[in-house]
Amino acid sequence: MAIQIDPFELCQYLACFQIVKLCSKNLNRTLLESYTKACSINTLYFWPEPAHTAKKIAEILKPDGKLILAFEDIEQLKQRKLNQEVFHLYSKDEVQKLLINAGLSRNVSIVTRKKGKSIFHCVVAIK
Repeated sequence: MAIQIDPFELCQYLACFQIVKLCSKNLNRTLLESYTKACSINTLYFWPEPAHTAKKIAEILKPDGKLILAFEDIEQLKQRKLNQEVFHLYSKDEVQKLLINAGLSRNVSIVTRKKGKSIFHCVVAIK
């Protein structure tokens, strides 16, 4: 019997872990296609080179590997008047396009949940 896992709940409860310093230009070749899953919660805003970082994540995932990426809704983040030099805000469509262009294009699905006044998105992208 298969176990059903709600991707949103997985994003809420999984601890973030560092797989590799993805912003590095030289990825260790032994890490290519090494992982079946990667998870990142509320870090997307701080990626200095989002396209590069997303491609590096795709490179370390095995075929059919999954990236689970959680982030807050762009409209609620805009209301906080965050420092735009530090916080880079993304819409759901921008995140979807970013991941597809990085090679995580087999299936990109986004689940949106509201908790109180907060809106959160969880993306599951498959290589």
